[in-house]
Amino acid sequence: MNPNFGKSGQPMRRLEDDRLLRGQGRFVDNLNFSKQAYLHVVRSYLGHAKIKNIIIDSISGMSGVLAVFTGEDLARDGILPIPMTLPYKRPGGEPALSAPYHALAQERVRFVGQPVAVVVAESKAEALEAGECLEIEFEEIPAVTDLQQAAVPDAPRLCDELTDNIGAAQTEGDAEEVEQAFAQAEHVTRMELVNNRVVGSPLEPRGLLCEAYQNTEKLILHSMHQSATRLHSVLCAVFQLEPEQLQIIVRDIGGGFGTKVAVHPEDILVVYAAKKLKRPVKWTATR
Repeated sequence: MNPNFGKSGQPMRRLEDDRLLRGQGRFVDNLNFSKQAYLHVVRSYLGHAKIKNIIIDSISGMSGVLAVFTGEDLARDGILPIPMTLPYKRPGGEPALSAPYHALAQERVRFVGQPVAVVVAESKAEALEAGECLEIEFEEIPAVTDLQQAAVPDAPRLCDELTDNIGAAQTEGDAEEVEQAFAQAEHVTRMELVNNRVVGSPLEPRGLLCEAYQNTEKLILHSMHQSATRLHSVLCAVFQLEPEQLQIIVRDIGGGFGTKVAVHPEDILVVYAAKKLKRPVKWTATR
């Protein structure tokens, strides 16, 4: 019998603690390859705006810069938006709908922090410096930051394909039984509950490193993802790859809190940059 597990029904000993406490964990940022480049994401500082112009020439001659990619580049290369994989429904019962979620915004940004462009450079510092110097012209348009305001009929529309901003809704229980219970209650109290936005923030930030080389079309993505199969299927769909063209390797993940289950724009962007440049490309999230 394996002493680490004991008898059935007993608590199991944790197997990874000793290695991690000794500093022997191996995360994506510990990996480095020859001719590795670094990716920096340039993000929107506005909640809702039209993208009027991205002036690539403003940084193309800066030290170490290898490439600058925008949403137009991804569209030109046929990169598909991130698919909606959860089976939500609109209030009328039709499938949930939202604006296509491209890895890089196309024509319009819809939230603060949305990726607008990426800079790939020889070093992390050069990518960051060039990204901060990239000139982008926005035309700011009205935004909503409150759920109730977003649901009113005349709220600024975030998705042109919808008549309102309600992309999905979910109702549980029997409405008639609930109304009957309230009608028979001796006292009824009304209150408004606000569910504040909560975001997971693990000590170990997300990291990605994609291997791509001149002599092969196969891509190898090193990722700190909690669902390698989901990531693999989504990336194959977005890039229209055969399954054997992409390998995903997951080592230590660290904390997740759900943030490393979803497929994020950076997952697409690192693969795209490596594929275009035919060399390894790394990105590590900041805290």
